[in-house]
Amino acid sequence: MAKLSLILTLGDPHEEYEQRRVRWKDGRISWSNKLSLLRIFKLLQESQTQLQESQARTEQVVAQTAAAVAQSAETVGQVVEIVTRLANVTQAGFTEVNAKINALVDAQIRTEENLIRTNKNVAITDESLKNLIAVVDRYLSDRNGK
Repeated sequence: MAKLSLILTLGDPHEEYEQRRVRWKDGRISWSNKLSLLRIFKLLQESQTQLQESQARTEQVVAQTAAAVAQSAETVGQVVEIVTRLANVTQAGFTEVNAKINALVDAQIRTEENLIRTNKNVAITDESLKNLIAVVDRYLSDRNGK
């Protein structure tokens, strides 16, 4: 038959470990140093209890993490909604500002065109006024001279 051998570590983890060799031979368990089967059973029960407690703590951490992830997902959804609304409002604001800038540019172009026409008219008026002054000067000088 098969032979199985293992070492059990007994005792408080903060103290010296007591090691006992347990053997499985021909369908029977044998152990050294007269380790009782009751002690082995108690150790297995303690291990099982510790494992169950560890599993319970792990399940609790997993549940808390799942809740935190769900809360984070909800928060991200709210942030996305806020950012979307902000983007829409900003886009509308930029559209309005661009329309006003375009209107100002058009007004500036019209003002410059009007200023060019006004400057041409002032130059024509200046020339006409100079000619009129020259005519009046000649008329007065011819009248005074005769």
